Amino acid sequence: MPTDTPMSNPRGDADVDDWTEFVTPEMLRCRVTLGEYFAESRELVAAGKVSQSAIDCDQSRLEALAQPGDTWWEWVLGTEPLRQMGGLALVRSQRIVWARLDWIS
Repeated sequence: MPTDTPMSNPRGDADVDDWTEFVTPEMLRCRVTLGEYFAESRELVAAGKVSQSAIDCDQSRLEALAQPGDTWWEWVLGTEPLRQMGGLALVRSQRIVWARLDWIS
């Protein structure tokens, strides 16, 4: 899956980096729904570390990026547990059209 032309800051956030050019098809690990992807964030809400409205806003912005037939994927770079990074990628017609970094171990 080659990468497509990156979307220019599709979330509208001035401080969000677009990782599309760095994420390759080999890094895609598993297909997910946004509900599955944000399930872990819900635990942070329950613990009072993040507001539900912040999670909902983030998920809504991502939902707005997707078109019918698009799929969401988790991506991971690195094989050593303490030397990895990963995030979320949007795949359209077998091309990565947008990706973001969400974590670094």
